[in-house]
Amino acid sequence: MPSTELTSEQAFQISQAYYELAVKIGNYRYAKWDDMTPEERQKLGSYENSLLRQSSDFNQKSVVLLLTAPKTQIAVKNITETTKELTKAVKTLKSINKILGIAAAAFTLGGAIISGNPKAILDAIDEAITAINA
Repeated sequence: MPSTELTSEQAFQISQAYYELAVKIGNYRYAKWDDMTPEERQKLGSYENSLLRQSSDFNQKSVVLLLTAPKTQIAVKNITETTKELTKAVKTLKSINKILGIAAAAFTLGGAIISGNPKAILDAIDEAITAINA
């Protein structure tokens, strides 16, 4: 299957969406600090840092998707929209377990994007949608 490299603009869109998600998770962690256990704080902090690193990686590394060019544009749109939905969910959810599920799903999606594997990306998008609706 032909591969295509994300354009710098596409990588920036994904990077920005991940940065915004990481910031929302960090804001949630500090806003709910007294309501969480030390383990929950640590997990959220770890996800926050991982998502920030992934955000940076999207801009610094060439991400090659094993897709044809038209499908790459669709994949980028789906990734960006899903990440924005994850960010919105963090704003509205009250349960720490749901927030952790969203953070985990976002982290998995980021790893799938970096791998460039279209099946892994689609599976991770499905996992993210499931986390939002849980």
